[in-house]
Amino acid sequence: MINQIRREVGEKKYNDAERDLFALRKSAPHHVGVPLISAAAHVAMHRYDAALADCNVAISLLQENAPNAVGDAYEARAEVYLRMGNPGASRADFERALSSNKKNPEYNNALAWLLATSTDAAVRNGPLAVRYATTANTLSGTHDAEMIDTLAAAEAEAGDFDLAAKYERQALTLFKAKETHGAEKRLSLFEKHQPFRFDPAHSPPASE
Repeated sequence: MINQIRREVGEKKYNDAERDLFALRKSAPHHVGVPLISAAAHVAMHRYDAALADCNVAISLLQENAPNAVGDAYEARAEVYLRMGNPGASRADFERALSSNKKNPEYNNALAWLLATSTDAAVRNGPLAVRYATTANTLSGTHDAEMIDTLAAAEAEAGDFDLAAKYERQALTLFKAKETHGAEKRLSLFEKHQPFRFDPAHSPPASE
């Protein structure tokens, strides 16, 4: 049923998703996947307080039943905090996720992206962003467009715009033609020696 709910959220069938979430909570109240899929659904519906509560439940369940997997819940909560306009709390949770598994490329990449692109100067850190983005790129095999895209943003934040542009061009060759995720805009900025800033609190969720 979890995959069905994901599909319903992706298709914006929110009433169906809520109905199935209710049924899933009744049939499997302690399943660790339930609060995480519920959080994703609530983010898609812009119900961030509910999503945050879901993530807190997921963290508690995973800490008790599957501590090795708690990083996914911290990462999910970090994304919710970003939507709520709290990049400081988001950074703390991305760091918690990474501490749970330092060899996870997604955790390294997510933290690097925030450190490179946050609109909050107190959160940004170019050298650290380059460090984590380089690790993510290495762990993913150096051919993942999103990882290289993050590395480009990190190099720009660290002040090496020529290298940033080089990586952004590489990312563009790897992204699908219709799914460049704004890479052309970033390349234009880097070529002008300007960094890229991203504020998820004023951007639509990925499912929209």
